[in-house]
Amino acid sequence: MRNNYHMNKTLHAVFHCLWMFLFTLSGSQALAETGGSRSVTIHPDLLPQMDYHAELGGVNTNFFRSFEDWSDPRLWQAMRDAGIRMIRFPGGLANWYQWHDGSIDTTGQHVFPFMKQGKNTSVPLLPVIHLAKQYHIQICYVVNIMQSEAEIEALSAFWVKHNAPVAWVEFGNEYFHPKFSADIGGLKGYIAASRKALAALRRGGYRGKSSLSVAPARVWGRRDRKDFIAWNRELSHADIHQFDALNIHYYLPFDENNFSRTYEKGTDHFRTVIRRLRTLFPGKELWVTEWNLARPAKSSVFNTMQHAQWVLHMLTTFHEMKIDIAAYHLFNGRGWELWSWKRGERRLQKPSTIRRIPYFTFSMYNKASKHASKLAIYRERSLEGIIFWQHNHLMLLLSNTANTGVHIKVKYKGRDLSLSQAATLVAMPMQRNGSLLSREPEEEHYIPRTTHTMALSAYGFGLFEFNIQP
Repeated sequence: MRNNYHMNKTLHAVFHCLWMFLFTLSGSQALAETGGSRSVTIHPDLLPQMDYHAELGGVNTNFFRSFEDWSDPRLWQAMRDAGIRMIRFPGGLANWYQWHDGSIDTTGQHVFPFMKQGKNTSVPLLPVIHLAKQYHIQICYVVNIMQSEAEIEALSAFWVKHNAPVAWVEFGNEYFHPKFSADIGGLKGYIAASRKALAALRRGGYRGKSSLSVAPARVWGRRDRKDFIAWNRELSHADIHQFDALNIHYYLPFDENNFSRTYEKGTDHFRTVIRRLRTLFPGKELWVTEWNLARPAKSSVFNTMQHAQWVLHMLTTFHEMKIDIAAYHLFNGRGWELWSWKRGERRLQKPSTIRRIPYFTFSMYNKASKHASKLAIYRERSLEGIIFWQHNHLMLLLSNTANTGVHIKVKYKGRDLSLSQAATLVAMPMQRNGSLLSREPEEEHYIPRTTHTMALSAYGFGLFEFNIQP
């Protein structure tokens, strides 16, 4: 493991995280370096289609407990470049957030040790609202239900006054943890406080959707917690008709030495968790408002190509299981971030910034899903992805987890489609990216080409666009 870690440190220094554009090389030439290839033909019109309505490309922000400045315009521009349309705020520290002055004080509170770390202890709400509006981002707001009804009603009126883009709310953060639930009187206290908070928000003018927290019970790789199972069971017996949804946080334990097993088994168990929740809470939306691989963030798996492909694997599964909104943990922060200041330059007045490999999964996904009306899930051996119908275009977001390339043809309603534009990202599975923003082309810089074939190299993923007009 230590040797792998040092190898990845070396790769971090030299990895070019290239956008590999598909030039006019033939498919056989493009795949010559992969050590072999196979051919597949995709028929999007023959796949089962579903309506697209979800918002799954959202992110958590670590504005309070990170070295990065929450108001850094480069951070917000990086979210715009990745097509981020939703952020979760204030996030995991919401239980102690005082919205009127933006402060958080966890002194003497029942918090986990990592919640006491970091520099920023105040993030004013109004500037966050202004920045979200400026960058066309909606907010999933986590309400501090320990505040008085008058304060929560005033919060809602504040949103209305400033036309805040708050489209969803969660009531509290992870109150299923005994460490937190004791402060509010257990499940009964949590439900009562959430009902009062929802009524206060409605009086203040908020008309969006709302959710309660369910516990991540029976997650693969973790021991069953009887208190988590009991929380969900008892919550299912309560009168919660006022609330639109349940939100869950899902962190998948993994084996660094056998990540492929995690890749498959963990996702299978996620499906089981979601099916169980749908049985307990029929008719409710399900939100995954925190998700990622589980700690430790210093693992050699984080921010690798393998990690980026797992992210697409999970986004595909979210669609398959009809999750309504999702927020990746996290955009900026500790170790597993999509974007950050360069570690060695934190003390500089203007540090360089880095976009990690999984950032590009989100940039491709959000570009493909924007304005989409329908989608289909595609799986064929090592090839997996999502096909989006976007007006008169098809957007194919595909990942190849094999050590050989794939030569692909797309047929639609009996005719071969010509590729309009494409971009792919290629790296070895455990390769990390540490390249700087200024050295990387933006994902919009596609090179148009006309061809009836396309190629996806070993361990690569890509976004391919086709015109489907007759």
